[in-house]
Amino acid sequence: MKRNLLVLSLLMIFLFVSVPLMYSALTGVILGKITDKDGTPLPGVKVTISGPSLQGVREDFTNESGVFRIPELPPGEYTIKAELEGMKPVEKKGIRVYINKTTKITLKMEIKPYEQTVEVTAEAPVMDVTTSTQAVNIDKDFMEKLASGGLSYQDAVTLVGGVVGGGNPQVHGGTKMDNVYLMDGVDTTDSLTGTFGSNINEDAIDEVEIQTGGFQAEYGRALGGIVNAITKSGGNNFSGSLRIEYENNQWEETSFYSRQKPEKRTLWIPTLTFGGPIIKDKLWFFITGRYIKESDSIRAITGPYDDPQNPSGKVDTGSEWLFPYAKLTFQPSVSHKFVLKYNAEDTVIHGDNASAGRTESATNKQEQGGPFWGFDWTWLFSQDSFLTVQASMLNGFLNVVPENDDFSAVGYSDAEEGIYWGGAGDYRKNERNRADFIISYSQYLDEWIKGSHDMKFGFEYQ
Repeated sequence: MKRNLLVLSLLMIFLFVSVPLMYSALTGVILGKITDKDGTPLPGVKVTISGPSLQGVREDFTNESGVFRIPELPPGEYTIKAELEGMKPVEKKGIRVYINKTTKITLKMEIKPYEQTVEVTAEAPVMDVTTSTQAVNIDKDFMEKLASGGLSYQDAVTLVGGVVGGGNPQVHGGTKMDNVYLMDGVDTTDSLTGTFGSNINEDAIDEVEIQTGGFQAEYGRALGGIVNAITKSGGNNFSGSLRIEYENNQWEETSFYSRQKPEKRTLWIPTLTFGGPIIKDKLWFFITGRYIKESDSIRAITGPYDDPQNPSGKVDTGSEWLFPYAKLTFQPSVSHKFVLKYNAEDTVIHGDNASAGRTESATNKQEQGGPFWGFDWTWLFSQDSFLTVQASMLNGFLNVVPENDDFSAVGYSDAEEGIYWGGAGDYRKNERNRADFIISYSQYLDEWIKGSHDMKFGFEYQ
């Protein structure tokens, strides 16, 4: 107890000197009450929670009010078993936990005349009455059932009410630069454009939380929405997948109104995932990689004397994308969990400024990406208090350079004819580096000042 008070005191001091906090929960909470068949609370009931997203099991005992609470649960489905001497054990399956939400359940136990376990099928709660935040959680099961076969975490935002736009959406009338994009609770918003700063293979995403209003005090810089993508962690069983997607626009029927068949465009997307245990219930790994190859082109002039209305050449407008991701989750004991993760993007988009009146030598290509490293440590003092430490580094870049990498070539233009030839004439190189360090302490106070309260104190350095 003295150790907890010391940590709490230090973090309260940090709170007064901190910048606006942008830490977001990575886990959820199960809050339950156990009674007999007449509704009388049962204290001392042993509660055990297990699930494929959890390393080992978590246990708690009900208090004098029959209440138990299990925090820091990764998103997923869980099974709860309640046991008390002289009572029939009760088992409840299919309890869904979402990030940043409290799942409330009630169990009833009966006197045990003989050995028997009562099984109950859980129903998803309609809403989380413990928070005023307006939020929608989209899990991997929902994403995989969509006709598109999945969503990027940016696209998932467009499924929420009050949101318009595409990859950089607008939330409740805000601009596309008013949103905050988090990956496993760490701010990855682009310091250059104010939009999302790190792409990720959607096969690495376990759940996406989109907050659109009623933000808690810990969010200091969001005027639009908050998008938090939580990544997968492997499991106690080995699993993997290989998916190959291929598109060819020549297979599509040409529009009745089209004068000519469009230029050939193909899209090739192989995705590989693999995860499982290195040490069961202790050390898990998860890796995934996605490669995207788009072959595309447009008709363009070959020189200053070519007709832009009927060009004789072609310009490459294809692209290549590479998304590797890796994660290690180590839990040597119930009290401590360590996570190390790596995400990267390597993208080249050809013909960034291509048009019918621009030669290939006068076009630019866009290069973007960079590696992201993250480290998390969770110290669970008890079911009511825990400490979280996060550190991350993003070395990003966004460059627009000449297609042929010739920075010395001179560009020429004819404004009257609307044509460009020679060199590209301009280029831009931008670094998008950021480092984050976050420490936060959470304390749950039951039946204190006429209610139960979650208190959080923290400090963030960016």
